[in-house]
Amino acid sequence: MNDNPFQIPPPPPGTPTVVAKPATTEPKPVLGIPAVPVTPTVSGDSATHRLSGLPRRLPTAPPAVPVARPAMQAPTAPLGTVPRTWQLSFADGQQLTLSGVLLIGRNPATRAPWPAARTVAVVDPQKTVSKTHAAFELTADGFRVHDLDSTNGVIVRSDHGEQVVPPGHPQLIQTRAEVSLGEFIIHVALD
Repeated sequence: MNDNPFQIPPPPPGTPTVVAKPATTEPKPVLGIPAVPVTPTVSGDSATHRLSGLPRRLPTAPPAVPVARPAMQAPTAPLGTVPRTWQLSFADGQQLTLSGVLLIGRNPATRAPWPAARTVAVVDPQKTVSKTHAAFELTADGFRVHDLDSTNGVIVRSDHGEQVVPPGHPQLIQTRAEVSLGEFIIHVALD
């Protein structure tokens, strides 16, 4: 019995044995490119390689064929209709067309979800509008009003009644409506 616990015991009798072949030093072609023998030489402090038998020009891949992709198209209105836009009329006299995202408040600043949003400052002498009070976000099915954690809230009045918009739960508007930011009124309607 051997005292070495790391020694591997011989295989049982009748077990086929595998004989390892010595490693070849001949390079093999890869992906159809002929193998190039490399002879290492030492020059100075670092080893360099001298290539022998390198073809003048290595084979290249065939040119890439452009893939035809369908062009992205802007949504279109049904035939015979004119695309409609949302018009906003503010209590301070401003009138705007809604496009993309508007951040509305006394002194609005952009927010992480909408870094490219337009900011619209409103004049509210009673200061019932927060600095960045609400976001109006245009969507394919209308637009959404977001309360951005305002002090005096957002209320939407439409044909469907009056709806308080809680922060984090935007309200979809699909028809005309009156949106109150605190005591500041914004009328929205399709043009």
